[in-house]
Amino acid sequence: SRSSAYLTSGTWPRMTSPEDKDDEEEMDPEKAVIVDPAEVIEGEDLGERDPVNGVPKVLSAFSVSTDPQISIVPDFLGDAEIEHLLYLAEKGWEPSEVGQGVYKSKEEGKDLANGISSIRTSYSCMLEPCQTSIVTSVEHRLAALAEMEVKYLEPLNMVRYAPGEFFKLHHDGRFRPKTVFIYLNDVPQDDGGETMFPKVGIKIRPKKGCAVIWSNILGPQLEDNRLVHQGLPPKTAKKYGVNCFFNDKPMRVYVPAGGTLPDRVPSSASRSGYDRSAVAATATSVDPVLLAEANPPAASSGADATTGLRLRRLRISQTPGVWIVPGLLNSTEARLLVAMVDKQQGRSSDTGDAEQLQQLLSDLEPRMAAAAGLADPSSRQIVGELQLRRRVPEATGTCSVVSNDPKIAGPRRAVYLFLNDLEGGGGEVLFPELAFKVRPREGCAVAWDFSNQESHQGLQPLSCARYGAACVFLVPDPH
Repeated sequence: SRSSAYLTSGTWPRMTSPEDKDDEEEMDPEKAVIVDPAEVIEGEDLGERDPVNGVPKVLSAFSVSTDPQISIVPDFLGDAEIEHLLYLAEKGWEPSEVGQGVYKSKEEGKDLANGISSIRTSYSCMLEPCQTSIVTSVEHRLAALAEMEVKYLEPLNMVRYAPGEFFKLHHDGRFRPKTVFIYLNDVPQDDGGETMFPKVGIKIRPKKGCAVIWSNILGPQLEDNRLVHQGLPPKTAKKYGVNCFFNDKPMRVYVPAGGTLPDRVPSSASRSGYDRSAVAATATSVDPVLLAEANPPAASSGADATTGLRLRRLRISQTPGVWIVPGLLNSTEARLLVAMVDKQQGRSSDTGDAEQLQQLLSDLEPRMAAAAGLADPSSRQIVGELQLRRRVPEATGTCSVVSNDPKIAGPRRAVYLFLNDLEGGGGEVLFPELAFKVRPREGCAVAWDFSNQESHQGLQPLSCARYGAACVFLVPDPH
């Protein structure tokens, strides 16, 4: 990216220091200087644009305040990207929440609880990390702009302000080194909806595709109170945006099996006494396909000597152990099992190739055991039976995706194999205490050290049924 100074002597009013102002928290919005991104870039050549997304190949940052530093980046998102983000949020808008409590430690999840507040009347929708290829592209562009690794980026938080809705004066938190806010539409001139920084004396007019970036801290965990800000209410139009927060703790941690991970994936949702619905909404989403693409197999890796399968087990949690196993079944095999379930439950009369299905059924338990890291037949003991399952959107209540016999003692490992993609969303396997959820991907499995039925939850599919295969194995004593 490149930077340009918009604040230069003679072209912008000099702001007095915070000490010179008595009560900037109550500053009259009419007295704040308007920053119009269209005026900022007037006459500027933003350079060659990417033919795919329409975004300048080299992003330009224009400083609108130098102390504290606040910059705007015009055309940070292209029109097609904006339409895609709004489409993802279309059915997910819920009343915006605010972190409430006293921040005493460096673990905001322990000190702050999200809840609806009268200081914020907008609506929000949390997107999943890496939810789509476009979301992934935007996340990495944000990381480059903020000069921070993408693993520190919290899930993108879409926001919608109807006429009269607002977010009163607030600070984004000393645990968030940087904030990027992106406007997703234009708001008519003089219709409000600006982002106002009262201690700086400016308010930024919404401009479609424009990003605003600032730092919330003066140093590690040291809040810069000059960056308090508020979302002013639009008068007649709706305003759409994206809150992009960079945390000082990793928000996503994925490594291949054998790597070292912290005991818990850091997250504001990882805490005792969690609210399951809140954790499900904010949990980091793990996409097995994207995870596999980011961790390609070594060129020298071969098939397992016992099963003949070329499996990869990607560990995403150390304690308890959780592994992602991409490609346990191919698409044809997964669809054979789906057809078999449909026939058994009276929705279809055809199961496809009977011989291929029979061979697959004889291979399924060894494959599931290999996914659990128990490929050796001498060390494999299944608890109960391998089950094929179907969960529909209209089903009620929470559910586990695997069954367990509590009368059988000893350490156990569960495996759940997704048999179909869920394009409509939902249907993930949630691990509440770890604050992440595994997205359904056809033929991919998730395995985990099974302690009790409360250690995981199968989330409700939103638009179509989730099909899966599930089983639990005893883990032999290593001694």
